[in-house]
Amino acid sequence: MRLEGFLKASRNNVLWERGVEVKFYIDLLMALIEDARMNLNDSANYMSLTDPKIVGLSQKLDKLLNEYYTITQSYRIAS
Repeated sequence: MRLEGFLKASRNNVLWERGVEVKFYIDLLMALIEDARMNLNDSANYMSLTDPKIVGLSQKLDKLLNEYYTITQSYRIAS
């Protein structure tokens, strides 16, 4: 499943209703965050920080971090 579909399903609580483990989802997000972080850092070594590609990579990382924060906060409240 593509990331966008996976995230959309989680926001609609489809994942929770189907019994998919929250830990799996959090682990997936952590892996995606690490990959996005490394990609951003590698690209920033040879591009200007204002380059549209760098800005896009930064925005992607921000979205993943926001999703991680939202899910972990929701999970803590529900527990």
